[in-house]
Amino acid sequence: MKLLPFYDVRRLSGAVFAAPALNAKLLWWITTDVSYQFSESIYDTHNFHEIIYIKDGSGMIDINNNNYNAQKGKMYLICPGDKHKNYITNDNVMVIHYFAFQIENWKQILSHFSCPDKIQNDISDYADLLIPIYSKIQNEIISSDKISTGMIAHYIAILIFTLLRKTLNNTPGKEKLITTEKKHNFSSIVDFNSLDVKMSVEDMAKQSFLSRTYYTKLFKKETGLSPAKYVTIKKIQAAKKLLADNSILINEAARQVGFHDELYFSKVFKRIVGINPSQFRKLISF
Repeated sequence: MKLLPFYDVRRLSGAVFAAPALNAKLLWWITTDVSYQFSESIYDTHNFHEIIYIKDGSGMIDINNNNYNAQKGKMYLICPGDKHKNYITNDNVMVIHYFAFQIENWKQILSHFSCPDKIQNDISDYADLLIPIYSKIQNEIISSDKISTGMIAHYIAILIFTLLRKTLNNTPGKEKLITTEKKHNFSSIVDFNSLDVKMSVEDMAKQSFLSRTYYTKLFKKETGLSPAKYVTIKKIQAAKKLLADNSILINEAARQVGFHDELYFSKVFKRIVGINPSQFRKLISF
């Protein structure tokens, strides 16, 4: 097994941080390439958490006798006591990032937040949320300045609680309907932030800690509209209020609700309202 760059972060004072009912520290960050076959691999168990991220190549990961087809971009969580091993088939090579951290009171944390005793090992569905956090931790490890310890602790906390949130909000094999409260959260994001900041569906989903696909599906289930169409309707509703003020030019009203092309604004306005902005202004002036 060939070792690639290794960063021993224990020199960063253990990166200990505290959060509600949580006490954890970063142990190490290492990149290796796996080149041994099944017959050469052995099971490993340990008393800390480990995230395995497939940087490149492909192979197999066996966790508690469950075999996963590990490919580039996949991500797995090894919990304390999990029996696991990695190996390749044929002449493949699999490059893996290992990220290890220890939570001293893991069982108490699960109980505190009413999480299941067992968190799923394949966390690839959450990779789009975790990888940006993962990258920030790596950057802090490499830079290693006076603030790095605190920043590493901060990002580990975000990563761990993101995993816990996904565990609480998602039932394996069954999509969980959002509550009325979450529905109102969707509306508040669209009604206010999107009028000042042109939020993409990806940004809206990230703010809700959901994937773009899942967010869109939940949003449409609750509102009957896609997020993009909902945003457009809300913008036109805001534009109608602005057009009631004759001192505001049409192009200024368009700009204030996020349209920078007046012709496109007029086209969208007519499609939704049935008349163009000029006709609407004349109509409400009577």
